[in-house]
Amino acid sequence: MQNIKAKFAFCYGKFVSLHGVFALIRMKIVYVIEQLSEVGGMERILVDKMNWLCRQSQTEVALILLWRDNNPMAYDLDGNIVVVRLNVPRVRGGLLFPLVVLRYNRAVKALHPDVTVFSWVAGALLATFGVKRGKTIYESHSDSRVLKHHWLQTTLQYRVDAVVALTPEDAASFTSVGNVIVIPNFTSLQPDVRIDYSKKHCIAMGRLVAEKDYLRMIALWTRISQTYPDWVLDIYGEGSERPKIEQYIMRFHLESQVLLHGFTQDIVEAYGSGSIFLMTSRTEGFPLVLVEAATCGLPIVAFDCPCGPRNILEVSNGFLIPYEDEDAYVSAVQQLMSDITLRQKMGEDSQRDIARFSQESVMQQWINLFSRLIDE
Repeated sequence: MQNIKAKFAFCYGKFVSLHGVFALIRMKIVYVIEQLSEVGGMERILVDKMNWLCRQSQTEVALILLWRDNNPMAYDLDGNIVVVRLNVPRVRGGLLFPLVVLRYNRAVKALHPDVTVFSWVAGALLATFGVKRGKTIYESHSDSRVLKHHWLQTTLQYRVDAVVALTPEDAASFTSVGNVIVIPNFTSLQPDVRIDYSKKHCIAMGRLVAEKDYLRMIALWTRISQTYPDWVLDIYGEGSERPKIEQYIMRFHLESQVLLHGFTQDIVEAYGSGSIFLMTSRTEGFPLVLVEAATCGLPIVAFDCPCGPRNILEVSNGFLIPYEDEDAYVSAVQQLMSDITLRQKMGEDSQRDIARFSQESVMQQWINLFSRLIDE
């Protein structure tokens, strides 16, 4: 632990305001994440936040990883971020969680942060039962039902200094104790491609897991492709559901129309390879892929699942479909397929409407929160 203390020595962090106002704050921030080898929106946005704080505000940032994981990190961390691995084997049922708490307590005492940011279920448990050093924040990256137990959700809110929800709907699901605020995610994409709206390709992107419901998307595609057999659905991502999805594609004889491309490092190129973006998720916290697709200029068709799409989609840049209305979903996709002018208009509107989720705007909200908590 002495090495941790040496690496994470105190310094002054300088926050740069968007309006040219500078505020000097004594700031050390620790993020607590289960693991970082999986490819996903939550992992990517957390890395982007840590890198921004390290590079733009000169804040000292440390990352505590809970589970033992020999795989490389999926996203590149700034070299100045201190990484502390607790190396606890991940066992079903949480049998080794007391060991997580013990090792976490030692690490956070050595780091002695001003603010600690937790996420996901293990983070909620640590924020509730772990030792507290400085101010604490729980960052909800899914709707609050991921916590599963009402007692945990309630106790967590009284234990931490702030709960940050990504959407107003998720914020409303937490019992109000006056410390729940909304800060959305951002995209750091700076696309340098122009969408060719004549392309007959629909794009879907995200982890191949049950909550994204790609099986439903493929079933809907069987109906869509009856009218538009010359269109192709390109799916980017990896995950545990891939074998089921492959079987589903073969079951409906869609091998030439639904293509699984796996994980891609160049997501801008992937978005730019199509002219429509599709989502059929059962649940979302804040679907970053919708922000990215809109930033790249794609019109969007998504189900109105809890709880993120309705906070991103505007009437002008896509179709938000009632979750149970599959006929409306098919109709919306086919309407876009039939009208290149509509695709272009909605895509260009997407780029304009999505500016409210810029990196600078969102990170300024985080800076304001950190400052207020430390001042208190």
